[in-house]
Amino acid sequence: MTEFVLLVRWLLFGIGIVYFITESSVFSPFRIALTKGSDFRIGLLYCPACTGFWVGIIVSNLWVHQSDWSGIESGVAMMAVGAAWSNWRGGNSAYILEVVEEQHDSKEESEDGR
Repeated sequence: MTEFVLLVRWLLFGIGIVYFITESSVFSPFRIALTKGSDFRIGLLYCPACTGFWVGIIVSNLWVHQSDWSGIESGVAMMAVGAAWSNWRGGNSAYILEVVEEQHDSKEESEDGR
């Protein structure tokens, strides 16, 4: 395969995995369960740039053996792709639905229970 085809394959596979983890409705129950009570895990699982870094490192194992990229370079590149993609789309809608509104609902419930 040509270097361009490998790059496109890496890009599509990586951003697909990032989307699946950070925004897909299929992964939503896992995201919610894994992030309960941890701002660090919320940042990791809802942030396309953060998730992209780790996905890039993992995906590099599938792609790097055919290129000159290291795992860290792949991670940083996928982090940049995740950040640009999220910025282009206007942010992570799953974060707003699952975290922001949940925190808002919890705050209203605690105020009603006074």
